[in-house]
Amino acid sequence: MSDQLTSQSRSNESGITRRTALRGAAWSASAVTVVVATPNIAAASVTTPPAMTSSGTYRAGKELHIMTTLTRGSTTTFGTVSVTVDKNSISSANAPAGWSAGVISPNRRTATYTYAGPTNPLPATVSFNPVVILGSNDDKTVKATVQFSIGPSQEFTLVK
Repeated sequence: MSDQLTSQSRSNESGITRRTALRGAAWSASAVTVVVATPNIAAASVTTPPAMTSSGTYRAGKELHIMTTLTRGSTTTFGTVSVTVDKNSISSANAPAGWSAGVISPNRRTATYTYAGPTNPLPATVSFNPVVILGSNDDKTVKATVQFSIGPSQEFTLVK
């Protein structure tokens, strides 16, 4: 019995009891768990950005032929694509395969298309090749900006 009292008094002299040591270990274990789990969460949220490539956009009189390919990356939609001209006005805008008809803005400078192609499975890339008809053929150059709603845009300067 005197041996037990001696060991208890030694632990009390140092200021650390078994209970204090166990409490410290419990807090350390949960802190280590949080630190280990955080990098796995960050790695899971990496995405591939959408992209747009051009393949011979050109102008023929009043017609702007937009020739692009859209890559959706990690997104689950192609969303919308807008074609905006810097001068002149858009008189009509055809619907390329897989896209809804071009809705022309009130100021007649922008035509917006919505993806209407296959969704199950959703393809990784789609062609976007509308023909936008200008109101007149007066301007020597027209800048057309193609804006992909989920990512990049491209600007084309088209000379008649």
